[in-house]
Amino acid sequence: MKNTNKIINYIILSIAIIISVAYFVFTLLNSADDLTPLKNVINSFMLAIFTIFFAMMYLHVINLKINNKVFFYITSLLLILFLSFNLAIDASILKLPQSKIIDDFTSISISDALAWASGLAIQVDKIYEPSDTIPAHHIINQTVTAGTLAKNVSNIRFTISTGPNYDKQLIVPNMLGWKVDDVLKYIEENFLNSVVIDYELSSEAKDIVIFQDRNGLLRRSDTIKFIFSLGNKEDLIPVELIDLAGKSEFSATLWLKRHGFNYNIKYEFNDSIERHDVISMNKPKNTIINPTEDTIELLVSKGKKIIVPDLLTMDINEVTKWIMANKLGIKFSDKYDDKIEIGKIISTSHSAGSEIEEGTVIDVVTSRGQLKMEEFTSLYNFREWANKYNVKYEESYIFSNTVASGRIISFSHEKNQIIENNAVIHVTVSQGRAVVIPNFVNKSRTSITNTCRTLGLSCTFTYGSFSLTKRDYALSQSKTSGREVISGTSLSIVLSRGPAQRFTLILQETLYTFGNATASVNSLRNYLSINYPGVTFNVIKRPHNLNSGLPHPDSPTQTGMTVEQGRTYNIWVVE
Repeated sequence: MKNTNKIINYIILSIAIIISVAYFVFTLLNSADDLTPLKNVINSFMLAIFTIFFAMMYLHVINLKINNKVFFYITSLLLILFLSFNLAIDASILKLPQSKIIDDFTSISISDALAWASGLAIQVDKIYEPSDTIPAHHIINQTVTAGTLAKNVSNIRFTISTGPNYDKQLIVPNMLGWKVDDVLKYIEENFLNSVVIDYELSSEAKDIVIFQDRNGLLRRSDTIKFIFSLGNKEDLIPVELIDLAGKSEFSATLWLKRHGFNYNIKYEFNDSIERHDVISMNKPKNTIINPTEDTIELLVSKGKKIIVPDLLTMDINEVTKWIMANKLGIKFSDKYDDKIEIGKIISTSHSAGSEIEEGTVIDVVTSRGQLKMEEFTSLYNFREWANKYNVKYEESYIFSNTVASGRIISFSHEKNQIIENNAVIHVTVSQGRAVVIPNFVNKSRTSITNTCRTLGLSCTFTYGSFSLTKRDYALSQSKTSGREVISGTSLSIVLSRGPAQRFTLILQETLYTFGNATASVNSLRNYLSINYPGVTFNVIKRPHNLNSGLPHPDSPTQTGMTVEQGRTYNIWVVE
């Protein structure tokens, strides 16, 4: 029984050693995918060593029957080190390097996101969408989940807010009778950005909407004009001028309008006052002013005058920070460039030294690096790729006995070859096996039809003139024989009507209507078309002293004459 217990203990200890060593090896091999690789490797190593010394301590004591304290001390020390190491890590006393992960950039400024990405080999793509909830130039969403190891990511796309969508449609109610504060609240909550507010004298209560030029389905950017009531003229009384400096232009002018004042506005650059805010007014605050006599002059800030630096000498993070610091708009795009390094700026919409105002949108084009030729098996896919990256290309078509029609034979550029700026890619496309047009002249319609079907030609037939050639035999063809064409080419064949027949013209008196030339003409045309097929007759009215509708005695074609198919004859009727 005692030996059995020892064997069981040996087995358990052996399994513990094998598992601890296996765990260490597994951690070592897979640490590249861990957030804290060094910590996990050290932990698994210490666990393996602890397990080995624990087993050795047990075996040494059992087999030698002695109380050797060396293994006990070593094992205890290892356990103390393991616990102390993890406590120091968790308490942030000891800091080990961690693998970088993708952060959650939702609602974060794009400049911060670009600064983060600049230190990593990650291609950043940017698309822009309006958002009512995310401020302009801040990120709406990202294509890579937060927490993903950065080294496993080669590309991330950020969707960036352009601010509220002013093209969005909404149902604007009829606000007649609304109070001014309610209208202003509706304007703010629904992001209406082109509202005009005026005041007029009215018998209605003051600050009530008395006119609204538009309602119903409108865009946020559509101009809507409201007129509010000033009340009666008697209500325009002198008031104490509040301090309008520092207020927005909209708020300041609204206050003046509500009290019936005329006003003028001048604009100038100002480094300290926000754009569209009032810098000063021509009268001191707390002055009693009369709306029927005084006109208020407002000086409104255009924001600071901004001198554009040489953006081409800056990196994308510096440009982004400068644009956002100066309250400008920014729109990124990118394209491939064989000379400019990936991520560097190719061009901007404003050159160095330009004077601009706050709110100006700066277009920045960055490089995607060198564009390399890809492998294509479909002409459609090549065209789609070339159009996407604005690559110029020319197509030429040749016959091929080995490549199917519409398939690519060759490109002027090899796979992975760099596409230089403004380079033209020449693509050679197969027209399939050449079809040689036979000589169909003097061949029967049946024979021609069979040959066209065999060769893949689209043959159509029309009838030409009467000739000595048998009927339904070819007189001519639209494309010359021996010419090489592609399968499916259309070919028109002119067939013979056969040898012309001759007829003796018989014009009976019953065909003529006495006194009615038009009736005679119609009767003759109907009769001739039925009885003389293939012969063309022109029945013409001509004046004479005989009665209208009778045969004209000078008609060039008379009854009893011989007429032939394929020829034209004139018959006169007395008008």
